[in-house]
Amino acid sequence: MSVRTRAAASRPKGPSNIAGQKRSKPSTAHAAPASAPTDTPDLASEPVFFWRPEDPEFGFLSQWHPSPFSDPSDPSIVYNTAEHYMMYHKAKLFDPPSAPEILAATSPSEVRSLGRLVPNYDDAVWAKNRLRIVTEGSRLKFTTGPEAERLRALLLATGDRELVEASPSDRIWGIGFNPEKAVGSDRKKWGMNLLGQALTTVRRELQPKDEDSGSASDSDASAEAPEHP
Repeated sequence: MSVRTRAAASRPKGPSNIAGQKRSKPSTAHAAPASAPTDTPDLASEPVFFWRPEDPEFGFLSQWHPSPFSDPSDPSIVYNTAEHYMMYHKAKLFDPPSAPEILAATSPSEVRSLGRLVPNYDDAVWAKNRLRIVTEGSRLKFTTGPEAERLRALLLATGDRELVEASPSDRIWGIGFNPEKAVGSDRKKWGMNLLGQALTTVRRELQPKDEDSGSASDSDASAEAPEHP
């Protein structure tokens, strides 16, 4: 046997390297399917845009939503809407004799018109008091009156979502955009949204507090610490 023949016979057998031969592809039978991309928005992080009181989902947040309530400090007065409460106390601030006429108004639009005509109005004084008044009116709306329990449940159901009054004609209590234009708009162009702020404050007050959130060590430490006066 020649040297060439013996060398060829002694080579280990293995896969052929002949040019042009196709190599088998790895099996993909058990490969995990790629997850399909999704564009579904996370509603829990989306703002709640409200405006018109007749809106079936979020109309209850409107100042004009029919929701009679009273102030326990003077239960003889019934406010048919939160708008009545705001404008009544606006009148009490500047011209008390005109306040009863606001209470007697049958529609929120009439209430608004009367409130804008209150004599002796001072913009600087109103700016210092308006948020406090509307926050208190919202607090009473969701805690007193025959509709309070239902309205409170709806308010709490919004979770921690941002509450935004999307009124296109109001840049003080709202943002100056309607709900359709508010979505995706530049927030730097939004108005003050004071009503949204007032409602957020009330919602935070009404949300149940987690009393068991602290650890045992925290509880022990707090038990040993002296109480502050």
